[in-house]
Amino acid sequence: MTCQACAAALVNPETGLFSALCVECQARSLAQATAYFDAMAAATFTPAYRAALNTVFGSAWMRGHECVRAWARRIEAARCERSTAQSDSA
Repeated sequence: MTCQACAAALVNPETGLFSALCVECQARSLAQATAYFDAMAAATFTPAYRAALNTVFGSAWMRGHECVRAWARRIEAARCERSTAQSDSA
């Protein structure tokens, strides 16, 4: 992790903190973007998602995609954990 926002995201992946200059933050942002969800639903690199990857990661876009996917998994796990905790406390 490269910034304070990333450090906060390790504790709470659903944090709304981002640093515009941090590539890891940009990957985390893409993991929550419509372009990512549309691409995953279509099971292909849609033009919008591919363009976003290219903008952030350039020629390393495939490695960037893996980073985006890792953040998406972390965020989803945090949501599931929060949902389970809320159900248990009800």
